[in-house]
Amino acid sequence: MAERTKTRMTAAEYLALPETMERVELINGVLIRQGEADMTPAPLLDHQRIIRRVARLIEDLMPDGEVFFAPTGVFLDDDNMPEPDVLWIAASGQAVPFEGKYVKGAPDLVVEVLSDGSKRHDKVEKFRLYEKHGVREDWIIDPKGLFVEVFRLIDGKFQLDGVFAPGETFACAVLNNQTIAVAAIFGR
Repeated sequence: MAERTKTRMTAAEYLALPETMERVELINGVLIRQGEADMTPAPLLDHQRIIRRVARLIEDLMPDGEVFFAPTGVFLDDDNMPEPDVLWIAASGQAVPFEGKYVKGAPDLVVEVLSDGSKRHDKVEKFRLYEKHGVREDWIIDPKGLFVEVFRLIDGKFQLDGVFAPGETFACAVLNNQTIAVAAIFGR
């Protein structure tokens, strides 16, 4: 794997970059491009299928909020603009679409779909960032292991709600405790 290029910048500098469909995130003041360091190209078809299924599932359950997916940036502070694979903001939540360019504030739900090269980035760096900024629920989906880890923010800390496989369901707290069938996420 290539070494991470430590391009330091602020969110204002990040927002001044030209528009791209490439996955580019600002994490702790460091610009990270897909393909650098621990972020390798995702397994495109399975990754995209899961993202599409999750977005549809959320939209069907909660039509009053908004669903976005990468490469939608989320402005959390002057040093952080991650791009979750999927994010949902409640109509009455703290996050809002801003100037038609990105989401400002912590989404109510973020979803990260793991790929071989993104595991550490998604499960450590971004996980801590989402927790710090008050994301209410975080799903980490492992397409190879066929499981979903669900974390809920309780008293400012993510708590593991459970690890769920196809054939199982879980209640999503931020989606009004709607039941999520894991099989629907994996298309099984």
